[in-house]
Amino acid sequence: MDLSQKTLRSGFTLLEVMLVSVISLSLMLLLASTFRVGYWEMQRSSGRIEVVRRGRTTIDNIQRYLASACRPGYRQAPGGTGTVQAEAIFGPENISDDLHSAPEDHIYFWSADDHLSGSLPRSARELQDDPLYYAFAISPVPGEDNKGQDLLLRRFVVPAEPLIPQEWDISAKPRYLGRRLGLPDGQGGYQDAFVVRRIREGAIQIQVNVSSDLITDDEQRNRIENSAPIRLKMSSIYQLPSHHIQ
Repeated sequence: MDLSQKTLRSGFTLLEVMLVSVISLSLMLLLASTFRVGYWEMQRSSGRIEVVRRGRTTIDNIQRYLASACRPGYRQAPGGTGTVQAEAIFGPENISDDLHSAPEDHIYFWSADDHLSGSLPRSARELQDDPLYYAFAISPVPGEDNKGQDLLLRRFVVPAEPLIPQEWDISAKPRYLGRRLGLPDGQGGYQDAFVVRRIREGAIQIQVNVSSDLITDDEQRNRIENSAPIRLKMSSIYQLPSHHIQ
């Protein structure tokens, strides 16, 4: 009887309870800190992935449409005299001797496929029977709510031969090749979403610029912008097939 009463009366001392509480609290704080650091890094990594993905996707879209560029036949620029063999890519017009010269912000090219109609590419027989050519432009426009710049594929109205097209075809709905692109211009806007240099006949250097302050997720954007902002420049040199080069 005395033993059982002694057992019931035994327990932890105040010092033991305080020691266990301190150890438990320390472990919880350590786990919370580890989780917070891991979550922070996950958010930053997700933001970086979005920046890279947006630039890579835009470059791939541009190259996919440029792959259809072809010569439409003989044409001349407005005000010119005579006709010459038109080039598959007719803009930018100036060839850059080096990559430090002033770039352009567009590509104008001819294609035998109407990319904005939703129809499938035509076969060789269809092209031979109906040799129509369409003129397209890849160029940036201001993004919605000033969220960077968007890159569009638009179609020109092809005028009567042999002039180079100058007017947009508003009947064809533009197609987005990339959104929320560009670098801050220091005045609350964005610039240089699309940079183009014509290196030589048939060779175009295209560059897409993406900024981390255009990341769609607010938390991911803040994580990166408050630590190390990203200004990504992705470039590629597109070479037309040899039979398209003048």
